Amino acid sequence: MSKSWFLGLVGLFMVAFGVFGIRVVQEQITIDVHVHGFDLPSRLLTFGLLGFVVLLGIWSVVIVAVRWNDERALVPGFLVAYRNALHEFTKRKWLLVLAGYVASVNVLGALAGFAMQRYYLGNYADKVWLHDRFPDKALPFQGLTHIAILLKSLPSTIGGTLGSFLPHTGMNFSIAEGFVALSMLALFPWVNRRLASLQDRSSQGSAIEFFRKLMWPIGILLLIDAEGQFFLLQRMYSGMAASIASMPNQPYGGPGPDWLRLQFAMVPISEIFYIVVTALFVGGLAGSMRRSSSGDSVTAESFLEDSIRTFKPMAGIFLLLGIIGMLFQFFVVPMRGGSYDHNLPFEQYLRWLSPAWSLLMLILMFAPYAVADGALSVWRGLRESFGIWLNCGYNLLSFMAFGIAMMTVILAGSSLLYLLAKDVASPLNYVPSLIIIVIRVVVHIVMAVAVWELFQQIKAASVAEPDGV
Repeated sequence: MSKSWFLGLVGLFMVAFGVFGIRVVQEQITIDVHVHGFDLPSRLLTFGLLGFVVLLGIWSVVIVAVRWNDERALVPGFLVAYRNALHEFTKRKWLLVLAGYVASVNVLGALAGFAMQRYYLGNYADKVWLHDRFPDKALPFQGLTHIAILLKSLPSTIGGTLGSFLPHTGMNFSIAEGFVALSMLALFPWVNRRLASLQDRSSQGSAIEFFRKLMWPIGILLLIDAEGQFFLLQRMYSGMAASIASMPNQPYGGPGPDWLRLQFAMVPISEIFYIVVTALFVGGLAGSMRRSSSGDSVTAESFLEDSIRTFKPMAGIFLLLGIIGMLFQFFVVPMRGGSYDHNLPFEQYLRWLSPAWSLLMLILMFAPYAVADGALSVWRGLRESFGIWLNCGYNLLSFMAFGIAMMTVILAGSSLLYLLAKDVASPLNYVPSLIIIVIRVVVHIVMAVAVWELFQQIKAASVAEPDGV
């Protein structure tokens, strides 16, 4: 297939996806305006993103029409970034190992949840499992088709793709957090030995010494968090079992206010845990991508060294996001006996913070790589990421639009496995869930590498053309 045809197909794909999505979201906006308006801010953000995808898709088709015979002009940088990312993922062994570790932790967390569901809920486990994923519909599905359910979840899937542009761990902290903590505790002896051997012969001696002092507090935090998360999981399903036992013919009423208060109390510990883990993971990932781009090999020891080298500024970036996230949870998830009053003006105003939070993560997508690539401070990294967006061009905007369309199709398509699982006899109905966990981890890692590839393109363009990106 020629380059011109390929770019034309990409443009048509973006146009078709955007127009189809706009039609779906438009109907849901109409319902929200006339019924309750609870999801209206997120719907409007999704509507705007889809319109943006359509415009850039049309522009790609126009480029093909104007530059049909100029093959070199028909290889846009955003497609090169995705192509290189897929190539790097399949070629670099360390990326496959990293994806395998993240997928294993997420699968263990999911299996723990499935086992507790079966233990506490028995025959009601399938009912709860489906209700967790599609809470807007009463069960059974009463004739709704799988496609209709996917269309219902399309706006939330599109909004969820925005967080994938900011490099992060890819771990499902909502259910696998306890296993993340245990896996890190198991690595502590190896980490301590490696740091001791690196401290004398590494140029990062002060950073290593600083981190070694933090290891005991981090270890205590890991123990508390692991115990707390497993306890919360146990209380959640036992609470569901009690709710279903009292009203067996009704959809379950949730885990109950006591569990919600316990989860709320765990927020500060979980946020600190998330900041530490994410700073170490993203620092190692960014530093290793930098090594690979320079032709150096990546080992477990070099990954650890890069994690420690960038730990302070990385922790600063995710601390900022963590503080904003905690404020969001404290204000947007108020505890009123486990219920919300969606009609309060204050809560209607706070609902606009969710789209703002998604856009903030998108704007900061280059900050971790800027820190790792130039040994920058946290503020200079944030400023560089903001600067890239202020001076962005066609490739950056198209990278985002194509990424939203591509990830939405992959994630929504793979979600069919959730729906097909209900037709499979237990206990095999959880196998599709494990498959989709692996798919999402792969998408996350490839996206992280693609953002790095685009960052390198932008850096090269700024060097060649200092007056703009």
